[in-house]
Amino acid sequence: MGDNDARRTDGRARVLSAAARCMVRCGYHGTTIRDIATEAGMTSAALYHHFQSKQQILVAIMSIALADARDRVDRAIAAAGPSPVPRFRAAVSAWALFHALRRDDALVGATEIRSLDPEHRQRVIEARDEQERIFRDLVAAGVAGGEFEVDDVEVATRALLTMGSAIATWFDPTGPLRPEQVAAEFVRLGLGMVRARG
Repeated sequence: MGDNDARRTDGRARVLSAAARCMVRCGYHGTTIRDIATEAGMTSAALYHHFQSKQQILVAIMSIALADARDRVDRAIAAAGPSPVPRFRAAVSAWALFHALRRDDALVGATEIRSLDPEHRQRVIEARDEQERIFRDLVAAGVAGGEFEVDDVEVATRALLTMGSAIATWFDPTGPLRPEQVAAEFVRLGLGMVRARG
């Protein structure tokens, strides 16, 4: 990667991080391009060098966050081996860690789907549904193997994902809990939710 490419990548990352902070504070519609540029320490003209519109910025925040969350969960599952319980534990831990470590991105992703234009909204919803399918399959595999006792796999999955997403609303990185501690507690709660045996 050349110097120009590196600067462009760094500039885009600064814009996205700044935009996420602004949107958490003021919402998508309450945030202006000037707000984002100021937060990123650049001019509005410089910001437009990286993104053509505020909608494009929102799409990038959501797309990157969804892809990163998916990658974190996929890698955790792959490393956990074939058994349902370790795979479930790994996925739940990864999901919790993502929401503790990437709070602004996660909050924007959870609250601003309504602000996407129809085409982008559909793509984000499809990616979100695919993430839900991964967790639903993990829960269903545990039930099929006799290791989980769940009356409704879909309800349990949605409750689990919602509980994990909510971490972004309350976790304080300056507080007494480390992200890893939150993830460990979340795994414990998740196992209780699916009534894991043993």
